[in-house]
Amino acid sequence: MRVAFGAGLAWAGALISFGLALVYPYFLNMFWQIPDGAQILRGHLPTSVDYALTPTHLVSQEWLYEAALAWFVQYGAYGGFVLVCAVAAGATPLLAYAAIRAFGIGDVAAGIAAFLVVGSRFSGSAIRSETFAVDAFALTILVLAGRARVWWVLPIVVLWANVHASVILAPVAALVFAAGEAVGSGLGSERTKRAATIAGLAALATLLTPHGIGLWTYALALTLGENPVRQHLDVWRPLSFADAGTLAAVLPGLVVLLVLGLTIQRRNAAEIALAALGFTLAVMHERYETFLVIAWGPALARSLERIPALERFSARRPSAAAGVVLALMPVALYAALRVPAALHADVEPSGPWQDAAAIAREHHLHGAAYVDYTWAAFLHWRGLPLRFLIDSHGDPYPKDVWDDHLALKEAHPNWREVLERRHIGVVILPTDAPLNAALSLDRAWQFVETRGKATAYVLRGR
Repeated sequence: MRVAFGAGLAWAGALISFGLALVYPYFLNMFWQIPDGAQILRGHLPTSVDYALTPTHLVSQEWLYEAALAWFVQYGAYGGFVLVCAVAAGATPLLAYAAIRAFGIGDVAAGIAAFLVVGSRFSGSAIRSETFAVDAFALTILVLAGRARVWWVLPIVVLWANVHASVILAPVAALVFAAGEAVGSGLGSERTKRAATIAGLAALATLLTPHGIGLWTYALALTLGENPVRQHLDVWRPLSFADAGTLAAVLPGLVVLLVLGLTIQRRNAAEIALAALGFTLAVMHERYETFLVIAWGPALARSLERIPALERFSARRPSAAAGVVLALMPVALYAALRVPAALHADVEPSGPWQDAAAIAREHHLHGAAYVDYTWAAFLHWRGLPLRFLIDSHGDPYPKDVWDDHLALKEAHPNWREVLERRHIGVVILPTDAPLNAALSLDRAWQFVETRGKATAYVLRGR
């Protein structure tokens, strides 16, 4: 049986994505996601971070993902959850290929564009709800392309809405696509009406969550509003090429568009509008780069079609497809060899957070604490009797908490005042944190221990 060359590239991307997802089967956010998920399994949707020093308002926008994660962990099957996430990551290039082909784009161009999706796997761990959200986005585009019934968008978006708040992208993308169809085929055309119907159904489906319209309020506040998370977390900052993830995810496609140019035709206006939306969001907030690789897929492949030699090469050399299949063999073997290790993955990865937890446990540290942003949830997971100024939940914490966190993280001149005002008596941070140097010179604070890359201090006489 002959294998299409482009399809072979998409499968190569799928296997590579699957293997990459198994390389580091952790994401530190899971140490607050698991306890939150355990509450959900007991029938209680968390509305606050119960171990925070100050009151918080939590929107459990990932509640279904958290419940699934907690269920796997509860039954000692964390490795199975890792495998599910890896399969979802592997599916992304295949879904991108199917969506691109649905626009009538040639096999080879679609395969190359789908293969470039692999770069997004360097943007972060696959063990996160966003992995499933990106797949849902690709499925939504497949519906928009006209190769699936309109009503399919309902289950896709309902699932997406209960897994990740990025779901507001579904109706927005459909509406932008409808605007593009209006330009390309006319305001009253069947294509425009179909896209507008999908946008309406998608908007309705986003409300079918425990939060209802509150999910929109939450997502828009993060995306457009004045929010401290956007100010202090890199992924919410404008797109830059300062890290390998962005370079791998965005630069290859950008080079293709810069070299070949964008194919601008009225009939392709919807594809261009979709790409423009994805690029605009990614420029605004780096975290949207994983959605960009899907959004600009059709436009990217359309540009690649300007190289007629691609399709002629595939048609004249059917052995080329066989070459792709042969090249997949070592990739498939590597992926297969990673599966047993992933299935036996320990839910607790090694790292300085382990040292921080060991110090706190062995020295019986307790009470109000300031701990590294990414470590705090892990210490809570370990059952330590500490209450934290902030942890990697991030979203629920108000601006004053973020301001105090920044003052302590960077050892601003008011760091003593922050610790006193928050009644914090325990500090556990990376050994090279500026605040550690300041605490070591302050006689009010007592050094506890340095272990690995973690150092702890306690307030004297507490």
